[in-house]
Amino acid sequence: NLAWQNYDVSYQRQCFCLPEQLKAIRVEVRAGSIANAVYADDNSPLVVGIEYDLLPVNDLFGLIVEAIERPADQLHVSYDKALGFPDSISIDYVKRMADDELVIKNIYVIRK
Repeated sequence: NLAWQNYDVSYQRQCFCLPEQLKAIRVEVRAGSIANAVYADDNSPLVVGIEYDLLPVNDLFGLIVEAIERPADQLHVSYDKALGFPDSISIDYVKRMADDELVIKNIYVIRK
């Protein structure tokens, strides 16, 4: 559980979804809430009308807990050695079902 109130978290999803949802995103968290989100590569605004499912760090931990409690058939997580936040999450909820996987990679947190 991240107690920081002000930070940026960037990450990239892998999924069967729109190309805009596959680009790396940076979520800006201020005073504990999402203040803004942009594409990480060029700081351009996210496309209006597309559901991005923005994830602050505590929500990333929530995905891991949910996968454990369900339980998911496969869960692979790696953590940042210095700060302890997840830097890669791979979940396959049902091994024999297509398109139910969730992969979030290149997770990077910067305290503000």
